[in-house]
Amino acid sequence: MDARRGEVFSATYSTVPGGVMRDSEYTVSTPGHLAADLEALPGDVLAVGDGAILYRDVLTEQRGGRLEIASPVFAHPDAASLVELAAPRFLREEHDRLFDVAPLYLRKSDAEIAWDRRTGDV
Repeated sequence: MDARRGEVFSATYSTVPGGVMRDSEYTVSTPGHLAADLEALPGDVLAVGDGAILYRDVLTEQRGGRLEIASPVFAHPDAASLVELAAPRFLREEHDRLFDVAPLYLRKSDAEIAWDRRTGDV
């Protein structure tokens, strides 16, 4: 996912029976660093999201034919697609408690960075 500032948000996943499993932590990095991480992965890789589309050249440079960029249709899934992804977990009665759900911030926002500069907390 395009993280702006010349960076991407990413995580790696693998297919498992009935869905997918996250194999890595969520990260924010430069496209070049992500490309190096992807190079270390065995087998073929499918990159999905607006960051993969935006940085296609950087990502495919190292992996060549072993990296495919998904169609832009998959870069921003609609609500129905998200429900479809969540349905198997829901049917297994695996629910998150309402107050346990929280946003995940991988870096400071532009506003926080500006505030830190202003207050000298950089």
